[in-house]
Amino acid sequence: MKARSQYKFYLHTNQKRDLNDWLWISRYWYNRQLERLTWWQNEILPIFRSHAKKPTQLSVDMRVCH
Repeated sequence: MKARSQYKFYLHTNQKRDLNDWLWISRYWYNRQLERLTWWQNEILPIFRSHAKKPTQLSVDMRVCH
């Protein structure tokens, strides 16, 4: 059996304003960082990937030098 509780906040006008301000700021920064991440993935990462060196195989000479 799961117990659930619901809470209701009764905020004053200035508390509502402050809460809405913080929510707006949080949404703004979250969305901005999401845009930056998307830009980074689309613009910068392909540059690094294109310049990354592919692993090279080493050729080893197994002849014995006398």
